[in-house]
Amino acid sequence: MNDFTVGTRTQSPRLGAVRRLFSAFAAMAIFVAPVKAAPVYPKGVWSNYGSSNQISTGVVNDLGVVGIGIPEKWSEIETSDGVYDWAQLDDKIAQAKAAGFHYLALHITWSSAETPPWLVSELKTEGQTISLLDSGQFDTTYCEPVETCLYWNERYHSKRLALIAAAGEHYSADPDIVAVFASFANHNTLDWNIQDFVGDLPNCPNGSTTHVDQPKQWLDAGWTRAAMLQVGKDIADAVAAAFPTKCIKLPIGGLDVSLANTSTDPRGGAGNNSTLAYEITAYVYGDPAASPPIPANSYADRFYIQRNTVADTWGAPLADPPAYSADAYIKYMIYQHSPQSGLQTLKSASMCIPDGFTPCRMHGNQPCTSIAAVMQATINAMVGYQTDFIELWTQDAANPLFYQMVADATIAMGGELRQPTQITVPGPAQLLNLSTRLDVQTGEDVSIGGFIITGNAPKKVMMRGIGPSLTGISPVLIDPVLELHEAGGSLIASNDNWKDSQQIDIQNSTIAPTNDLESAIVATLSPANYTVVLRGKNGTTGIGLAELYDLDPSSDSTLANISIRGLVQTGNEVIIGGFILGNGTTSEKVIIRALGPSLSDIGNTLADPTLYLFDKNGAMIMSDDNWQDDTSQADEIRATSIPPQNDAESAIVVTLPPGAYTAIVAGKNGGTGVALAEVYKLP
Repeated sequence: MNDFTVGTRTQSPRLGAVRRLFSAFAAMAIFVAPVKAAPVYPKGVWSNYGSSNQISTGVVNDLGVVGIGIPEKWSEIETSDGVYDWAQLDDKIAQAKAAGFHYLALHITWSSAETPPWLVSELKTEGQTISLLDSGQFDTTYCEPVETCLYWNERYHSKRLALIAAAGEHYSADPDIVAVFASFANHNTLDWNIQDFVGDLPNCPNGSTTHVDQPKQWLDAGWTRAAMLQVGKDIADAVAAAFPTKCIKLPIGGLDVSLANTSTDPRGGAGNNSTLAYEITAYVYGDPAASPPIPANSYADRFYIQRNTVADTWGAPLADPPAYSADAYIKYMIYQHSPQSGLQTLKSASMCIPDGFTPCRMHGNQPCTSIAAVMQATINAMVGYQTDFIELWTQDAANPLFYQMVADATIAMGGELRQPTQITVPGPAQLLNLSTRLDVQTGEDVSIGGFIITGNAPKKVMMRGIGPSLTGISPVLIDPVLELHEAGGSLIASNDNWKDSQQIDIQNSTIAPTNDLESAIVATLSPANYTVVLRGKNGTTGIGLAELYDLDPSSDSTLANISIRGLVQTGNEVIIGGFILGNGTTSEKVIIRALGPSLSDIGNTLADPTLYLFDKNGAMIMSDDNWQDDTSQADEIRATSIPPQNDAESAIVVTLPPGAYTAIVAGKNGGTGVALAEVYKLP
């Protein structure tokens, strides 16, 4: 079990926390929820269902995840005024229960960005929207105007309240739903994310730099902090009334000072970063130190504030309160209300590239060398806040590299692991999946993947071409196109947008792409050699993800080889390949090769490939520059009968237990060019 650093507080029961806060922090205007009786928020690590309509199988297999959030967009539910369609959300809930999850949180995103188009159009006509330029540089709508409804508009506000009431009527009796969001200051997701950016937006699509002042736009439209607070009070009350036996979750955060200071802070002084978060929290929990004292609301015993910005740089809880204007004060509020509070990670650690020079958001935007170290430090920080629950992004909860640390965290928090649902077959592990991220260009620099099926029976496989759903990197391949060829080059199948054909088969795989522009092919193939090409539609370029999945590991055939050819550059644009050995219990010997100079049929090859192999904890297992440098390894590589043809190429022979692994192919000293990365299962 991993060690977890916790706060210095020893009174873990709520009563102890209440007594301590009343006696020691009354003068600091910290407000405390009464002793919590019921309902109880299941302790441990939580995650999310995922962004597609199929539950993430990786999350299902992570037994340390005690509960799961079930998402749906307001725009998908209320497609016309007052008509609610719950079918898609019902199906997700049913899938989660069938997968063994019996602690569910309802995540209906009634945000500005997910407002039904008919309502946005209506309010725009009435002058009740503002047009905010998207400031997210990795968003597909970056620098484009986004029509945003005014939160305090009577029509808009009443429609959000009506949605909450309708959801309660439909779901409040479900015993497996234990929590519901009460977000109100949310533009994109259910998080606290009011658009309040001030500054320049560089590299807009038209090549210009645009200056924006979103707080001024809000103020010109009639914003006051008092109006926003009333919106929050109404939504919290509505959720409490619609779901009288469920826990209520409210992400909190900071606010631009010009938006906060439309009136003074009730704690004294000017409105500041934490004022609105304090006011809505005090409205529910109460604040006995306020003047006059604020009584606790009737549903305070089932109310949970949470903060969704945790990274490995968060650090331990603060013993003394910082200034109200400091962002750290929001963190302080979370700790003072624990265990009746929660935390969520800022981003996914799995999105980081552990190459030592690419910035990682989960590591303070600094380069990292181990995503496992980043994830462990982040989990340690969250566990240290002693909250009832912590939440991971789907990509991290689904990552086998992190399964053990997630389980350890849940146990450390007093939670219980779910029962296993994954079935393994005795015998050698098999190659089940290849997932490779690389820079997809044009001509010879498109992504070309190969695989070999050996055995006595056809095998069902799925290929995916991913681009738009890749977050945290830029530029992505906006519209991937996939082609499947037989060994002779003849086209077997192709796909541009995955819903155009085979939609049912792809959805039934449970790993459908999450963006309609992404590509997928499902095929049942006889033992032979095959090639998969990933390119951009109409010659577009960008970073893409090429994937191959074995959908039938029990068949009398196996994936004996998986490979990918593409352009290796620097930074995010090296070849990053993940592969999974599974469906067995014993170790398997493989050879991994990184080729460049011997690719004589193409130009611009990678002159000196380097190869790195990482284990399930993100630690390096082996690395290689020139394959003959290590005498013992060179002998093993020659014995496979497939050594590289050029001394500057790299190879590793290793015996690996079942699990997930990552291989990175880069150019020595920042070299660039086309390379081929391969994994062979050896006899």
